[in-house]
Amino acid sequence: MSCEILCARKLVGLHDEIDELVARLVGRFGEEILSASAILHGGRVVVARQRERLKALHPQTIVEIGTRYGAMAALLGRLATRVITLDLHEAPCVEDVLECVAARNVVPLRIACDDAKGILLDGLTFDLAFIDGCHERDAVAFDFAHTCRCGRLLFHDYADSGFHGVTEFVDSLAWGTVLRDPPFAWWFAPGIASW
Repeated sequence: MSCEILCARKLVGLHDEIDELVARLVGRFGEEILSASAILHGGRVVVARQRERLKALHPQTIVEIGTRYGAMAALLGRLATRVITLDLHEAPCVEDVLECVAARNVVPLRIACDDAKGILLDGLTFDLAFIDGCHERDAVAFDFAHTCRCGRLLFHDYADSGFHGVTEFVDSLAWGTVLRDPPFAWWFAPGIASW
């Protein structure tokens, strides 16, 4: 069987997993639950590609900055032993979303301010970070400064016309390896293997 057919079958399987998760969430909470979520942003193929890359890295603990309603945290929870998701804003349905999809390994935390977020992040051990919080350049730089020690970061909203700060920051990175796959971008520290 050709490589193209095998790759296509693999992506179809990933689409099925993402579609199943989306269907459960929309069926229970309505389409609003996915508003601004990375789980569908950029299209099914792009999201499935990021999911495949995440899976290949075998992360143990993922830190997500920017929970919103928790849909992306639920997907990340299928790829890691533990997910810690942080947000400055309260979203009352996050616990219900995680319960709906049995994401028992996801720990949602509401943080009072950026200073508290920085202190918490500095004390956590994790091997991958997903940055999808405030999209201002300085805020992205702050999140990067407190997560880059893990060596592997995935940014959301790269090259999105509404979020220039993410693109400006990622494009300014002068060290490490950057892979751009809009609306996502990956960063790997020097010496850290990607796929």
